Amino acid sequence: MSNSIEPGVVARPAVAGVVRSADGRVLLGRRNPQLKFMGGHYAFPGGSVDADDNAGQQPGAERGAAIDVTALTRELFEETGLLIAQGSLPSVDERREARKAMLAEQLRFQDFLSRYDLRIDVERFSPAGLFVTPETSPRRFHARYYLIDGVVVGDEELISGELVALDWMLPGDARRRWWRKEINIAPPVAFVLKQLATFPLDTALERLRALEPLTGDHAHCHEARVGIRLMPLRTPTLPPARHTNCLIIGETHLYIIDPAATSNDEQQRLIKLLEDLTMHEGAQLAAVLLTHGHADHTGSATLLRERYGVPIWAHELTADEVDFPVDRLLDDDETVSIPGDPGWQLRCLHTPGHHPGHLCFLEESSGTLISGDMVAGKSSIVIAHGHGGDMAAYMDSMERLLGIDCDLMIPSHGMGFSNPKRTIQKQIDHRLAREHKIQAALDAGAKGMDQLLAAAYDDVPRAMWEYAGYTLKAHLLRLGVTDFEE
Repeated sequence: MSNSIEPGVVARPAVAGVVRSADGRVLLGRRNPQLKFMGGHYAFPGGSVDADDNAGQQPGAERGAAIDVTALTRELFEETGLLIAQGSLPSVDERREARKAMLAEQLRFQDFLSRYDLRIDVERFSPAGLFVTPETSPRRFHARYYLIDGVVVGDEELISGELVALDWMLPGDARRRWWRKEINIAPPVAFVLKQLATFPLDTALERLRALEPLTGDHAHCHEARVGIRLMPLRTPTLPPARHTNCLIIGETHLYIIDPAATSNDEQQRLIKLLEDLTMHEGAQLAAVLLTHGHADHTGSATLLRERYGVPIWAHELTADEVDFPVDRLLDDDETVSIPGDPGWQLRCLHTPGHHPGHLCFLEESSGTLISGDMVAGKSSIVIAHGHGGDMAAYMDSMERLLGIDCDLMIPSHGMGFSNPKRTIQKQIDHRLAREHKIQAALDAGAKGMDQLLAAAYDDVPRAMWEYAGYTLKAHLLRLGVTDFEE
């Protein structure tokens, strides 16, 4: 979840309606599972701003509220049958036929309104936040959300298309169903539901409207699952990554995994989030947990200890390396129990290879694997011989992760993976294929690092060969080659 538009990345103007009944339920629609984008997920009704919605103006990020409201009124009518308009409403049968004609592109919404002398009820729409799909998404939307309060339950009627079901749910109930994996919801929807479930309506709207427009390559914190927040923090990590994911587990007691921020700006963003969670949501900070000791994962660990008095926990081999004291050593297969509703169980998995003290954390109650630097979103992980990297240990650790029962994997760099076993196996296969190329190059008489890199890493940009060279050395040692030439 982000509030920025990256230069050169097209984010389509869109709207979404938080339709709320008098008893506090909200209307959620299940997206058609056949859709490529968020298929099967529950979402608020809405969609893209069309040319007909903007009174002849070119839609864009600076479009006016009138365009948004027109687009959202149309989308609500098409998708749910709800008509937020003033005037003498046509009969149910007339509305149904009009919707069918609109969906078949045989009737313009503006023409429908004119036919029945209807006016959009602008006063019913209250701004409820701005969300922009992250740049890593294959499709991006610059979506403004609006609350439409006091809608009568039963006025809706589904015509199956982009949505295949409509359900009224209390925000807290929707989140519990999400926790039980009965439904899937996207990060912006989860964020809105969280505000509505936690705060009075006026306060929730204030918090939604207060989301700061971010610039550059920032991204907002979002929930990957109930009580599992992910905040990408910009760090001096290895390219192509630009962020390290900080995970915050729990609701009343917060366990912070990899507070990675190193710059003052990013540290202040992290502090602002933590203080919002503690001051406004009543949470308390319990501990900082480290996946390993690299600087792009530990940047704010001592800052948080000094500012809030929270202890730092890590594996013994990480504690031996970092230049600050570790307050508690975490052992392989140890479980950290986090209180709350429903509660969380973090099992520590010692997975050396990228780093001797590397830990993954399996949140057992939701089947979420926090995989640290075992995999990455956009590239393979560097196994740096001479800097704690061990390819044989890494491959063993990957085989161990292959046997873990989970259905979501969150790496330290990049977005989560919804099919962890497939991703892990793909990485194992990639490493074995790389070793096959290295061995073939050796058999063909390649000597020295430059020749081996040219032969075995011909698919890697030359600018990345410095990093590839570290991993090449680790592969050579796993192959039993100890006398390679620099």
